[in-house]
Amino acid sequence: MAVKKAQTKTSAAKKTTTKASSAKKSTAKKSTTAKKKPALRSAKKLTDPKEPAKKAAVKKNAVKKVPKTSKKPTLTPEEFFQQVSQKAFEIFERRGFIHGQEYFDWTVAEDLVRAETAANLSAKKVGEEELNRRIEQKAFELFERRGYQHGSDQLDWLLAKELIEKGQ
Repeated sequence: MAVKKAQTKTSAAKKTTTKASSAKKSTAKKSTTAKKKPALRSAKKLTDPKEPAKKAAVKKNAVKKVPKTSKKPTLTPEEFFQQVSQKAFEIFERRGFIHGQEYFDWTVAEDLVRAETAANLSAKKVGEEELNRRIEQKAFELFERRGYQHGSDQLDWLLAKELIEKGQ
């Protein structure tokens, strides 16, 4: 009997050690699974922000840009000369066919043709006060170009307005 008691004691000790070791294994498993869950969450957090960025990149690639042609349409020298001469004659008509200011008419006509070919109409939107200030400044420049000759103030204003509206 003494031998059986010793065996039962050892077997009981083994059972408790196996139970304890199995408990340690289960807690070890729980701790590893517990550690994996936060790792998965952080991995999800890292992948979530990247997904919309990838989608945005795909959208950017999907939109095709139209290649732009030259910004300023060019005229041949002959076309430019013809248009300038036509505009200069129109300015001469507006002044009442008064001779002696051909150079003024020609330079203003060149400015008008350049402004028309530049096509800057939709580039800038300005307020009425700013527009009037620019027109006034351009009218004074035209007055200076004419050699400070009085009598064509209204024409200077109209030409300045036309130049400013066409983008010069």
